Amino acid sequence: MSILSAEGKRIIKKLVDYNGSVFHHKSMSDGYLRTIKNNAPPKKYKKSQFYLGSKLIIRHPITAQHIWAETDYRVDYSNLNQYVAKLNRQINNYFVSQSYEALESYLYSVAAKICLKNRKAAVEIKNIIKCADTASFRKHLKDKWRSTNELYTRVIIKLLPEMDTFIRENPSFKNYGFFLEVLLKARHSITHNEGIIAIDDVKDKKAKEYLIDFFGKYNSKPTMQIDCTEHAHEIIGTIAKIVHLIEHFL
Repeated sequence: MSILSAEGKRIIKKLVDYNGSVFHHKSMSDGYLRTIKNNAPPKKYKKSQFYLGSKLIIRHPITAQHIWAETDYRVDYSNLNQYVAKLNRQINNYFVSQSYEALESYLYSVAAKICLKNRKAAVEIKNIIKCADTASFRKHLKDKWRSTNELYTRVIIKLLPEMDTFIRENPSFKNYGFFLEVLLKARHSITHNEGIIAIDDVKDKKAKEYLIDFFGKYNSKPTMQIDCTEHAHEIIGTIAKIVHLIEHFL
C-alpha cells in the first residue's frame, strides 16, 4: 500500500466519498424508476396515474403578495425517463466537478511544498518567485498558474526529477496532462454554462478525444453536453491515479 502525505490522504478520502455518492445515487435512481414503472397503469388506460409537479411560489419582497412563476415542473410517464436522465447527469457532473475542486486544492498544496523544498529550482521556472513558506508559495502559485494541467506538467513534474524521467520513459503517462486540460474545461462548463461546451475550445487532438469519449454527448456540431453519467467512476478513478503517481515521487 502506498504511503500518502497528509494532503494525499485528505483528497483520497474525498474521492472515496464522491465515488460512493455516485454509486449511491445510481442505486436510488434505479430503484425509483423500477418502483414507478412497476406501478404503471395498464396500457388500456389512457390517463397516466403518475404525476409529479412543483411550482415556484414566493411572496413579493415589497407587497408580500404571493407570486406564482409562469412555468412549473411537471413529470409523468411520458417524460419520466427524460427528467431522470437529466437529474442523473446533473448529479454525476456535480461530483466530477467536486472531484476536480479537490484535485486543484491538492495540486496547489503539493506544488507549494515542492517549491519550498527546492526553492532554487522553483524560481528558475517562469512566473515563480521565492517565497518564505508553503502558504506564501501556495498563494503565489494560485495567482500565477490558473491552469491545473500546466501546474501539473510545468511545475510539479519539473520539480520532481524522478517523476519527469519516469514520464519521459513512459509516454502513456503524458495522457494525464491532456486529461487535466479537459477536466478543467468540463468543470468550467458545468459550473458556468450548464455543462454546454464548445468542442473547438479544446485545441489538442488527444484532449478532444478525452472530451468526447469520457465527458459528454454531442448536442450539435459546435457544442457538446457534458454528461459524466456513464464515466463518473472512471473519471474520479483517474484523478486518484494522478494523486498516487505524484505521491510516489514526493
